[in-house]
Amino acid sequence: MSAFQGYFALTVPTSPNLLISVMGGVAGSLCIIRVSDWLSHYPNARPVKWLKRYGQLSLVVLCFHLIDLNVIGIEGWLTNHLIAQTGPLVTTLIAISYRIGFVTVAMLAIPHLPGIRACFLPRQYLFRRLQRR
Repeated sequence: MSAFQGYFALTVPTSPNLLISVMGGVAGSLCIIRVSDWLSHYPNARPVKWLKRYGQLSLVVLCFHLIDLNVIGIEGWLTNHLIAQTGPLVTTLIAISYRIGFVTVAMLAIPHLPGIRACFLPRQYLFRRLQRR
């Protein structure tokens, strides 16, 4: 219901009805908690392993999400060009797929880039080099 009131964003209250926005945020959080609790019963499943990897590299995911939003901005351009041809639902799915794909590529690449990985993963890479000396 909150998503149909206006542009749906968890960090920006854009819905015209503040109560519905808050209820949507709380309901979304409770849903994520329940799904996470259910998934914790299947630790060896491939999707759970991928979600665990996203959690382990959440700093990379969040930083590159912000880089995508504030610096690159392809999603806005993509949305403006696709919405007339595909409609809002398909455009939103494409935009979400792009954002997930962008941070996934960054998440997979950062551990293999020596200079950059020390910035994002100092416990694993920077301090290991300091301990050798």
